Amino acid sequence: MTVHEQLARVETTLRDLEHAVLGLRSHLGTDVDVQRLVDDVERCSADLALLRAPARLPSQSRPHDLIVIPDGGYDTGLWDGADVDSEGLGVPGRRAP
Repeated sequence: MTVHEQLARVETTLRDLEHAVLGLRSHLGTDVDVQRLVDDVERCSADLALLRAPARLPSQSRPHDLIVIPDGGYDTGLWDGADVDSEGLGVPGRRAP
């Protein structure tokens, strides 16, 4: 089951829960516990809307960035200079304690 299918299933179930809770409210009135249930369903609906945001959903056809590494040589100028000899060794002339 894909993410989109799961979200649709949750949305349908949440809609059914909302109808059931509103039915309870019509029978039981505005009791504190019933109102808490209504608030919980509203919060779940808001959370589901956040999960449905396009930035959160994985794209099914998102192309991957392709990094091309050339077969040819590299720029040997990268290895010129005085600091190349001590690369990774810290400051030249300094000794460990």
